[in-house]
Amino acid sequence: MAPSSMAAQVQWGGLRGTNSRPPASRSLFAVLLLLGSIANATPTKSAPPAPPDVGDTVPLLRLATLVKSRTHADVPAGVSDKGIPLPLVAFLRSAFPGSSSALEIAALEKKVPEFQTTWAKITERRGMVDAAVAKAAALQTAGKLDEAQSALIGAITSLRRDDYGSRPRQSNALDVSDVEFPAIEAMFNVATARRDFDTALAACGLLLVRQRLLDEPNERLLWLLDALSQNRPSVDFLAELRPIMHSAQARTNVAKAAYASLGERGLSSISIGRDRVIKPGEWVHFRVEARDITATTAKAKHPYMGSVAVTCPDMKKLATVDPATGELRYYAGCQEKRVTEDVSVDVTFRSPPPTWARHGFDVPIVGKVVSAGPNWVISDAFVSDHAVGMFAQPAPW
Repeated sequence: MAPSSMAAQVQWGGLRGTNSRPPASRSLFAVLLLLGSIANATPTKSAPPAPPDVGDTVPLLRLATLVKSRTHADVPAGVSDKGIPLPLVAFLRSAFPGSSSALEIAALEKKVPEFQTTWAKITERRGMVDAAVAKAAALQTAGKLDEAQSALIGAITSLRRDDYGSRPRQSNALDVSDVEFPAIEAMFNVATARRDFDTALAACGLLLVRQRLLDEPNERLLWLLDALSQNRPSVDFLAELRPIMHSAQARTNVAKAAYASLGERGLSSISIGRDRVIKPGEWVHFRVEARDITATTAKAKHPYMGSVAVTCPDMKKLATVDPATGELRYYAGCQEKRVTEDVSVDVTFRSPPPTWARHGFDVPIVGKVVSAGPNWVISDAFVSDHAVGMFAQPAPW
């Protein structure tokens, strides 16, 4: 049976909860990829980036390693009397000649009070978020998934979507709402345990605009590096620091890792042209150009000439993340054949598509397979979060 709606109970930033029988819960990410800009004063030529080490994922350690490779001297720990991390002071002095470094340091000192205010707000809110996550974990262990999801909703800020169904983030700098990351991560786990893929995909969308917090000293450094990159976006020595900075790419990598895990949680990312191994009753995510889209249905039919997958030894890994590039890969080890045929899709929505999807172009849809390709029939469908929907495979025409 299709999951029943909890729309009246679960509403956060467009999420709609649903009920179903849960499989065993699993941890959110098997692997999180690594977290993955100056023009007036002229810095000295940058030394080659330091080789990767265990500090690569800890910004202060990474910066200290980089500074030591440039100066061949030990790097002091702690912060200056004006609140600037001493490794950053050493870095700026190695990068800018003479008095220029003092000007850069003075400019960053003015950013410290902003960070301190933001961090104080995070500290104040963290207790509520941690309590909600702990409560939800206990409820999930007891098998009370609906209650666990409700406990998490109150800890997550609703975000306004833009005209294209996405939630914009204005800056890579630390935001108070980033403290909600553990609650979003927990929400993803609870939603997939309930086979509530609407909420799970919306949680992935929130991972695109939330980032995991580090401790105060490392977040202080990242805050100042973000200010530095905004003030001077063209100086190339910052490229050495970008791998340790908060960024849209780092958030995207985390969201992709979550999305890729959905294949083993009951939602397969498919191409409606290429895929032939999905069976009735399975849940799928795909993109389609459906000019004939209404409040209740979407229909499309197009000629298709290309390869189709007829057997796949590991069906649940149709989506994986390339560890080198961070890109999503689809289909591993599938046997294929060439076809020339019409492919059609007939979708019945369980709720009206949002306004941004009514244009019918590249619409990301989740639904339950009634009949598989080439003539797809999909029931109990909904339009997924737009930004995460772009992780799904595109229409084949």
